[in-house]
Amino acid sequence: ELEERVKNHLTTISELGEEKSKLAHEKRKVEIFYKLLCTKFRDLQGRVSKLEDDSKLWMNVDASDGGNSEGEPRADHMAADFEDNGGNNEEEPWMNVDVSDGENSEGEPRADPDTDFEDNGEEDDIVEAAPLPRSEDAPHSLGVAASTQPQNIGGNDAQGASS
Repeated sequence: ELEERVKNHLTTISELGEEKSKLAHEKRKVEIFYKLLCTKFRDLQGRVSKLEDDSKLWMNVDASDGGNSEGEPRADHMAADFEDNGGNNEEEPWMNVDVSDGENSEGEPRADPDTDFEDNGEEDDIVEAAPLPRSEDAPHSLGVAASTQPQNIGGNDAQGASS
């Protein structure tokens, strides 16, 4: 009878250990997901703040007609801001996500949506931005159509040049 009770207690201890392990894993998933959501929330707050500042700037530019009374086109402040950034998105760190290793900057394991968040039913695909390839031979201001069409040299059209 004593052996039976010991056996039952050992089985119960084993089951409780497995349950504790499952709960610890679930807690880890929730903590990682919480940190991920906090990071996204902070990034979104920063982006909202920047958009509010940009919209105030646009409101001021529109109200003052951009300080341009000679009918010249206004400068595109958003394009200038994007070009000044030069692809280094310090203001939007989500654009520079490095998924090459399994740890974040604090040395903690990164969230793995395939294994850690299988129950949420949603997937966030993080894609790292890459620069667009440029053809140095084609004039950039003419676009794709100009680079695929034969050039009209000397006033002749494509048929006149071949005859």
